Amino acid sequence: RGSTAILDAMCDLLQHKTLAQISMGEIAKRAGVSRRTLHSHFQGAPQLFELMCREVFMQLAPLVPLSVSQAMPLDLALTKYCRQASRLFTDTRHRQLQRILMREESPWLLNAYDRHVGGPMLAALTDYLGQRWPAAPTAEIADLTAQLLSMLNAAYVAPPPFHRVCPTAWPDVVEDILIRTILTHSNELTRFAA
Repeated sequence: RGSTAILDAMCDLLQHKTLAQISMGEIAKRAGVSRRTLHSHFQGAPQLFELMCREVFMQLAPLVPLSVSQAMPLDLALTKYCRQASRLFTDTRHRQLQRILMREESPWLLNAYDRHVGGPMLAALTDYLGQRWPAAPTAEIADLTAQLLSMLNAAYVAPPPFHRVCPTAWPDVVEDILIRTILTHSNELTRFAA
């Protein structure tokens, strides 16, 4: 209970403050442990920050889409990928991590996010589209993939007011936009068909 409460307290505080604004005393108070206990296990807030982020990345790992099925038609494969991504992007832990990423200027955190979440998602979609259109320039596939993932993430991180009115329909709207975008680009990419 102690270490979980401490990491949860750190995450809660980071939703409203930067790491530099958080003291070990605040963390101890929020976690319901003594400062002495906290200091006996952790050197300081930066160490707790890294540990908390590592824990969140481990919890998010099963939600990260790591592949796209080549056996399915394009629209079905992308719909499945979008649904996997939507589970990740709508997960409370991911939303908290996104808020921390926006607030903190931490190269370590940005690199860790790219290594554990962004990079694997990008690689899966890039690999899929690259196999779909093997003659297409790699840079064009990579640009398309990066744009699509940015759109998808932005749609879930900051959904429009429509999302609050009809939250169950929003994932379908996002999937439809993403698939239409890829299908539009696929017409351009077919010029590279082998």
